[in-house]
Amino acid sequence: MYLNILEVFLAFVTCTNATIFTSVWRMQKAAEVEASMREVLRNYIMQSDAIQLQVPNSIRSFLDELDSLVDLTSREDYLENPIDAFDFIRRRTTTWKEVETIMNCDECELNPPRKKYHEDMEMLKSRTQELNVTQDDAEHAAIALVRLWRTYHLNLTELFSGRILNTTTQPLAAEDILFITKTLDERGDFYAEISWLEQLMASLKEDEDLCSDTVLRKRAVNMLTSAYTRYGMPWKSVDLLANELQKEYSKSVERDLKYYSLKVQDAEKSSKNITLQDSLTPRVSHSMTLCRGEGIRDVSVTSRLYCLYRQVTTPYHRVKEEILNFKPRLSLLYNVISDEEVEQFKELAVIRMKESLVSSAMSKGRDVRVSETAWMADTVDPLIKRLGMRIQMITGLNVMQHLPPCADSESFQVLNYGIGGMYVDHHDYLETPLLSFGPLPEEQSQGYPLHDLLCGERTATWIYYLSDVQAGGNTIFTLLNITVPVVKGGAAFWYNIDRAGVHDHWTEHAGCPVLIGSKWISNKWIRETGQVLKRTCGKHMDALDGPL
Repeated sequence: MYLNILEVFLAFVTCTNATIFTSVWRMQKAAEVEASMREVLRNYIMQSDAIQLQVPNSIRSFLDELDSLVDLTSREDYLENPIDAFDFIRRRTTTWKEVETIMNCDECELNPPRKKYHEDMEMLKSRTQELNVTQDDAEHAAIALVRLWRTYHLNLTELFSGRILNTTTQPLAAEDILFITKTLDERGDFYAEISWLEQLMASLKEDEDLCSDTVLRKRAVNMLTSAYTRYGMPWKSVDLLANELQKEYSKSVERDLKYYSLKVQDAEKSSKNITLQDSLTPRVSHSMTLCRGEGIRDVSVTSRLYCLYRQVTTPYHRVKEEILNFKPRLSLLYNVISDEEVEQFKELAVIRMKESLVSSAMSKGRDVRVSETAWMADTVDPLIKRLGMRIQMITGLNVMQHLPPCADSESFQVLNYGIGGMYVDHHDYLETPLLSFGPLPEEQSQGYPLHDLLCGERTATWIYYLSDVQAGGNTIFTLLNITVPVVKGGAAFWYNIDRAGVHDHWTEHAGCPVLIGSKWISNKWIRETGQVLKRTCGKHMDALDGPL
């Protein structure tokens, strides 16, 4: 039954020790597992009822909750909302853990329904280890929500209520908000922690049911007073505790008040001038501005830009090109890959997806890049070769992959971004010295693969956009003040080195956090050696690139 359903998609899962938050695609697969877990739980209840065995009320209530939530989660676009994605991950790491604790009760009788439940769950877990949701997923999902709040200046009142832009979903539970602030506290992000806790305290005042939850309120107060002091504002801690003491006398609050009052006495007088403000660097703040589409370019530059039908190497073909910049040349091309090709491309990619790696050491950097990656060479499928030939036809550059030791381009890199998925600002060039400049000293050649040395730099970058997104996810060029939208079926193209062979630092770019949606892209990096006769030097060092 439900286990047979799993066989359909388990064949597509090849990565072990995978994380769930790094791609919407993998979260959707994990949601399919939860649907099967629900059926195991339902069978247990039905079998118990059939022989009149008692089932804990909390288990029955949880199944009722799941019947509505799992059906929603199975919708393809449901987990594209970051609040829903976070809620799903938290449910898998908290409520399901509570169910597991109840079902693993040492004192409980191991009756046939309970035994069958354990057998089915163990079989399910053994077949779906790659889709296990962990505490690490929950913590990174929490950080992703905070990243989205910061980047897009989301209103916390609306965010807590489940509203992002023009979408509405279930509100964030107070327990979830406390989990997020606890994660922020562990990371030392006191500005965000205080901002979220202050909003939570305001929400508690307005909600009578939450306000009456003294345990919840006490936890929030304790976290906020600690965060105030650790941020350097102990007098705020004193004010908060004094206010709490006026509402209701408590020995613990009185004790805390004395403790934080001593902290105020120890603080320097100048600390009174401290105000709550985010410690973003100008660089990060500027990137966020571009992600929100608020970047301003000089009119002397934008007034010369235009769109055209570009003739390519095939005389009868034309391509819609929007010129976004001349030096370095940056273009957005439209309708260069069909919807049918996109779906086939993604189908080929998902069976190869693994968590994205960064740096030459290929280390995981979940605060640098949140996505999953698949690599596909020309030999994988005729479609892959055809899409490469299309790039060659449009750009006039050689992109075919030959036998070792060198190729004109790298394999296609296909990416799907996760909750708040992004990639920080970076350059695509490798900073790899060329063999043509002479032998490398031994210490300088270490760390450079032979392939890089032979094939040269990444001359150019081509990005196929394989999906639309409802909000966020734009590609930004931080030094050029350019925001490139995600346009399904389109492609971005630019040169990473100029015609003199020098790294172009103006090509620094980043992938903005995905606010709502599932972002799919595919990169193709075109190597330098194969373009010797295709992209020649100009008559002077500052020569511009002409038409594609």
